[in-house]
Parts: sequence; C-alpha cells; structure tokens
Amino acid sequence: MLVAGSAIPTAMRLSAATDGRLIALLTAPGDRTVLRDSVLRDFRQGQEQRAARWQSPMDVSRVLFPPREHLEPLRDPTFRDSILFWLPEERR
Repeated sequence: MLVAGSAIPTAMRLSAATDGRLIALLTAPGDRTVLRDSVLRDFRQGQEQRAARWQSPMDVSRVLFPPREHLEPLRDPTFRDSILFWLPEERR
C-alpha cells in the first residue's frame, strides 16, 4: 500500500535567486514536500506524452491520496485507524 499527497502544488523545478532564496519555477501535484510522481516512482514522470497507465517498478496493490501536507495524515485519528486495520489485511 502506498500513501501519497497529491492535492497541493509542490515545487518541481527551482531556481536560485541572487540572495540565495529558492524560487519555484514549476509546480506539480504533491504534498508540498514530495511530488506525487516521485512517490509513485512513475516512469512517465516528465514526459509530455504520458502513457495511459501508471508505470512503476513497485509492486503496489493499493494507493491512497489524502489531500494533506507531508506527514499531516499521521496526525488524523481516522487515517491511523484505517492504516491499523489495513496493514494486517495486506498479503505478505
């Protein structure tokens, strides 16, 4: 099972300003820290013509996309209860 944020614009391409600040030139879906495509290890990442289906080296049977910032789902009691239910049910 994979849990990844995907509802918050997240920096995809950065530029350094003369004063050292980082400026986001391009954003993509993520959790404000990690891009959704990076979590998914989507081989189509960055391609203009994306294949219709997700292409990843991971053996994932379920994906959950909570609309929260990085680590915020862990503070949600409903999310924690769900994870504690799902984990023992996953095949080994």
